Amino acid sequence: MSLFKYFQRGFSFTGIGHQKEGGHGKGKLREKRKRLFQPNWLKEGDWLQFIEEENVMVCRACRLNPRISDPSSVMVKGCSNFRIDAIKKHDKSKKHIVAVASEKAKANLTETAMFKVIKKMDSKQIARMRILFRTAYFVAKEGLSFSKFPQLCSLQACNGLDLGSTYINDNGAATFIKAIGQHMNTEIQSEVENSEYFSVMSDGSTDVAHLEQELIYIRYLDGNATVRNKFVSIVELDDATAVGIQKGIHSGLSEIGQETKEIRAAKMVSVCFDGASVMMGAKGGVATLEKKDVPRLVEIHCVAHRLELAVLDALKSNSYLKEVEDIIEEVYKLYHYSPKKRRELKELSTVMDEALSQYGSISTIRWLASRSRAAETLLKNFPATITHMEQMVEIGKATEKPKCKGLLKKMKTVKFVKYLHFVLDFTKQLSILSQQFQKEHSLIIDVMEELETATLHLTEFKLASGPKVCEFENTYDEEHKTYRGITLSDTQQPHRNEPLAEAVPTSSEFCKIIDDTLECIGKRFENFSRTTPLSILKHSTYASGRLPLKSSNFLHTGEQTLWNWYIFMDCLLAKLMEADNVYRQWLKLKTRISHLRGGNMRRIYEDVAKCSDLGVISQLVKILLVIPSNTALCERGFSACNHLKTKLRNPLMNESLNALLRIVLNGPAMVDFEPEPSLEHWLNSGKGMRHLEHRSHGTIEEGSSSESDRD
Repeated sequence: MSLFKYFQRGFSFTGIGHQKEGGHGKGKLREKRKRLFQPNWLKEGDWLQFIEEENVMVCRACRLNPRISDPSSVMVKGCSNFRIDAIKKHDKSKKHIVAVASEKAKANLTETAMFKVIKKMDSKQIARMRILFRTAYFVAKEGLSFSKFPQLCSLQACNGLDLGSTYINDNGAATFIKAIGQHMNTEIQSEVENSEYFSVMSDGSTDVAHLEQELIYIRYLDGNATVRNKFVSIVELDDATAVGIQKGIHSGLSEIGQETKEIRAAKMVSVCFDGASVMMGAKGGVATLEKKDVPRLVEIHCVAHRLELAVLDALKSNSYLKEVEDIIEEVYKLYHYSPKKRRELKELSTVMDEALSQYGSISTIRWLASRSRAAETLLKNFPATITHMEQMVEIGKATEKPKCKGLLKKMKTVKFVKYLHFVLDFTKQLSILSQQFQKEHSLIIDVMEELETATLHLTEFKLASGPKVCEFENTYDEEHKTYRGITLSDTQQPHRNEPLAEAVPTSSEFCKIIDDTLECIGKRFENFSRTTPLSILKHSTYASGRLPLKSSNFLHTGEQTLWNWYIFMDCLLAKLMEADNVYRQWLKLKTRISHLRGGNMRRIYEDVAKCSDLGVISQLVKILLVIPSNTALCERGFSACNHLKTKLRNPLMNESLNALLRIVLNGPAMVDFEPEPSLEHWLNSGKGMRHLEHRSHGTIEEGSSSESDRD
């Protein structure tokens, strides 16, 4: 008999987990065996645990050490496949062995390397290490070279302090700074793990070593429901494509254990980037790629960048306003690149008894404040600058005369000077708005209110002249056509292919500029509130004194918006409470806010986030508090990076750069720094015993570090 016929007689397969018996009850299906957890399996190791309520077995050691273990392991998530083979397989895994060793070390502290070192250390040695750690912290906080560390130690030794003889070198400084940075990161990781939600802010740039870097910040709520923005990491990118940047962001999040898809899907609420297409592109941008893993992710285009783009759009609609900016930039370049001209201008201003300010570029920094400062400097230096240019036309070099003559022709007009005053009034309000948008702890729900306030201030200039324009009208002598002793022309040459321009700007011209700017701002922000449900809990709607007076309106105010937001965050919130209770909590919140008179709304939101009786509503508030509105912190982070990684320190490795940035951006002031936690972390992180006493051979100071961290 063939094997095929033999097995065909015995049984035939009808599906996975079922088989039809041959010869015994034809057609009857045998039920799949139901496996149960066997109590005697617990003898396999202390790490094994059976959770009866969930009917799963787990590894207690791996769950208690998430940074060491594999979070994707079934023994971490919960295993319902009750087989002894699964237990033995997990027991042999490398990460599990490390996690078990960690638990044993915690249980028996006296066997750890750290305990042995601390036991040998006397109070004198501990005092030395504290001083060394504080000195290293000072070096990092002030952005000094590591080579300054032994010099500072020598200075302290000259002042009578006993610092011992070990680790007094630049390599010791690098070691201590890295330990401090790692400890800070551990603290941030602990806070983020205990926080329910977080958001990511990220921006990219090229450093002095021509490396493409991505700088990542994280925003979350601490245990007191207070908003925290912390620098996480700066990552060197393999490439600057959307996929490469996303990989870099995930690499940065791995520094605090938040990089896995499961964690991001459960906790990440929002991402905030600049408006570059590689970041916010609808088809293949980083935000779009992230939404594949986190479908309800809120994408925020940095509001400060939006405002800058709106102002640039407005400049295109008024050619003369653009010409004023070009003149300001030309004057800056004329003096910036010539020390001789700067010296002559300074001497002339002293003779004229005029205070002189240093010229700055319109694009010194990206934000609007540069435009305002550059215009204000030119206006302040106007008499001295015009007089100096006139002297250069008369007695200067032949190569300089045409340029100065052309600038004088443009600048010595009533139109230019009056426009310059208007630009100051105009940019001042926009600069204030830009500064509000760049605040570290600004709330996403404040954006539209700040925008409305700025709009009202700009609209006022249509009804009455601003303070600077009024100052010009009071200072300008129309009869003699002089302004601060400078004779101005009331004629204006037209631009090429343009009709004859107005000699003196009228209020209608300024009104048009304001209207064009407000229109451009409106276009840039028109989809801001609509694309994400951000109108909930908005100050102007629910703040005290602005709630509807009629009880029927009060009862139903914001219900539709609430429901839209509730559905949008369904995967995070729906499991917390039934929808009927949400409306009850919503009414309780409105009643509570209506009784508050003139309170700080941010404090109110943080108090609401801590309220246990508001259930889903408090969760909504937490989410809104966590959503960032700008990436200004990333810009400041790159400024700090440029201060640390200079042309002389361009070989600085990313590990050292990250440690330095954590201290500079996240660390407390020098006087508030406590070295003990970082010292303990350093003692516990070594592969072996730390040598705190000087040895004649093999000490760290005898070997010179070959790392590029040294500078």
